[in-house]
Amino acid sequence: MSLPVENEAGVVQARPQSKSVWVMVLQRERRAGDLVFATAFFVVALTVAALLPTQAQFLGNKSFVAEPGFWPLVGTILMVVCGGFVAQIG
Repeated sequence: MSLPVENEAGVVQARPQSKSVWVMVLQRERRAGDLVFATAFFVVALTVAALLPTQAQFLGNKSFVAEPGFWPLVGTILMVVCGGFVAQIG
């Protein structure tokens, strides 16, 4: 990826960058509350995962994706995985 840069003569040239623009935009330093928030989110996600069988049911008479409990299951799995990942790198 390269960003346009104007040289001394006023000509715009491309300057090569070692990092992606998205990495530069999204990169930031960790703050003091990041680990606490990530751990709390992970605990809430595990609680939701533990309560999921009592809240969302699989009836067995539809395709797996059409079951009422499928999308809550997908969301809960993503919450646990992402929360665990963020808590681990925090």
